[in-house]
Amino acid sequence: MIEGRPDDRSNETRMTRLWAGFSISTLVLIAAGLLLSSCDTSPDVTWKSVAESPDGKWQAIGETEGFSGPGNNYLGTLIYLKRTSAKGLGEEILGYPEDGSTWAGQGTANHELAR
Repeated sequence: MIEGRPDDRSNETRMTRLWAGFSISTLVLIAAGLLLSSCDTSPDVTWKSVAESPDGKWQAIGETEGFSGPGNNYLGTLIYLKRTSAKGLGEEILGYPEDGSTWAGQGTANHELAR
């Protein structure tokens, strides 16, 4: 090798390693994107009911919601409490899982909030 002149073999090795690292990184990113895109973060609400306090300042919101996706199947009932003037669902005060073995992302659950 002539001094001051780059070694062609070492440049070729560096490029091969760089390309291999790029290819593996690209495949990992594509796989992660596909996996994450198949997971739906919004639940399917199969039942919902709202009960208001006698003075009208509070609301109890109950809903049965389910999540499904690859390797994931959950059905549960949640009860929230919030001020009537507040936005959103409020604070979860009770939650329990339902028997999700017969749930296929559709149907309704039969629950009633005490009024």
